Amino acid sequence: MFIKVNATVGFNPDAVSHWHYALVPPAPAALLEGQGRATPAVHGGREPTRAEARESAREAAREHSRASTREWERASAEPRLGPAVLTALVPAQAALGDPSFTLSVQGSNFDDGAVIVWNGSDEVTTFVSATEVTTQVDMSTAQAAMPIQVQVKNLDLTLSNTLEFQLLAAPEPPPAVPTLTLTFIGGGELVLEGTDAEKVREYYSIPSSHLTVL
Repeated sequence: MFIKVNATVGFNPDAVSHWHYALVPPAPAALLEGQGRATPAVHGGREPTRAEARESAREAAREHSRASTREWERASAEPRLGPAVLTALVPAQAALGDPSFTLSVQGSNFDDGAVIVWNGSDEVTTFVSATEVTTQVDMSTAQAAMPIQVQVKNLDLTLSNTLEFQLLAAPEPPPAVPTLTLTFIGGGELVLEGTDAEKVREYYSIPSSHLTVL
């Protein structure tokens, strides 16, 4: 068997070594019969036939390949980068009633597959790079002003340090603008209407003989 590898694109000697190890395992004991290095397997008190020996060898090879695959998978699942480190949240705050937005979590050591943990819940996360991941924050679900704990969980389930996102109370609505109406009634007199009309007359020191306040 030959394995052709393009050494200029994505060449991984460790992976090739693993493939070779899985595909060409050490010879099982049953294949060494007659070479003085192992005792043949016994089947019901008799020597195995050649067909039985071949099947036994194939099964041993398959089990060896499965064991090698399990070992490779276990090694692949081990921490590669260690815990993520958070340095900034962009934005770092929002107020109740604000529109939904994209939260950018910035730092280092983010796995491709890392998850943003928002107040203890895993969120749908987009991997941008090893230094940034993002998620959509639905502000329609925000009910109360409070600090939100934000972390990042890597593929090995290690959690980063914690940063706080500040969810603020909705701002007070602006005061109503008073409505004033100025009307000419003839004879040089004016009529001023509105809730603050008297204050306006006093502020400008307009004689009552010239301005009627309603």
